[in-house]
Order: sequence, then C-alpha cells, then structure tokens
Amino acid sequence: MLKILGRGNQFGLDLPSANLTGVVEKDIQLSEIKALKAGRFLAIDQTTKQATLADGDETLGKIPLGFIVNDAVGLFFENTPALASMQVPFTFGNCIVISDQIASGVTILASQLLYCGTGAQAGMITNVPPSNSREIGISMGTPDPVTKELLIAVLG
Repeated sequence: MLKILGRGNQFGLDLPSANLTGVVEKDIQLSEIKALKAGRFLAIDQTTKQATLADGDETLGKIPLGFIVNDAVGLFFENTPALASMQVPFTFGNCIVISDQIASGVTILASQLLYCGTGAQAGMITNVPPSNSREIGISMGTPDPVTKELLIAVLG
C-alpha cells in the first residue's frame, strides 16, 4: 500500500511481458506481476528495459527508481490497471509517502536512513544498508504496530 502525501514526479515503466498470455485471469497469477505491489521500490531491468522490483545491491543492475503507486494486479473490486495499460506507475523525487512494505526482521526508528532490500526482500524498505547501496529515504517515525505503515521522506 502506498499513500502519497507530498507529490514528487510520476512516471510509468513497461510491465514485464515475457510470460504474459493475454488472458487476464492467468496473468494476474504470475509471480512477477503479483510482486509489483504498491509501496515497494521499482527498478528497470537492464536487459528487457521493463519494470522489476528494485534490489538494494546496485551491482545487480536493479537500481531503485521510486515507489510503485498501484498494485499491478489491482484489487478484487477494480480492474487490473497495469495489465490494461501495460504500465507500472511509480513516484520518485523529493516527496512524502506512507508505505507498509517493510522488510521482515528490521526495527525502524525515527530519522533513520532507509534503503531498498535485497534478494528475497527486494523492493521492500529496510534500514540495513546493503553493500553498494544508496539511501532511498528517511523515516519520519516508526512503523505503526498494527498496519506497519511508515511515514517516509523520499530522497530525490
């Protein structure tokens, strides 16, 4: 989930299309589509030039660009916006957002630098700096204990 409180820039990247069948019911079940959740960090795949989850280890070439705005598969009561447009919208630059996509096993405190997770937690928010990583934001509080929502000042 992502809530944009202070708007930055917004753009869209092409949806990863290698495994798409054109049948929406099948395509929304693909792991690479399901992983593109609002509030996670997006990157551009250096090979296909399409959207992928960012990985904080910049040597992998999946450099964090910005926060995904909408879940690629949409919600059960709406259409599938990314599949309809073939675009994954994201926000970047100096902005203020709330995200609940926090990496497991981390305790985030106010005023900590935030990074993009790596490996199995790619695209997730962490306060543990991966090697060769750059900061993506600063925590403006602690995650809510119930909703896991965290207020973030995104660095441009």
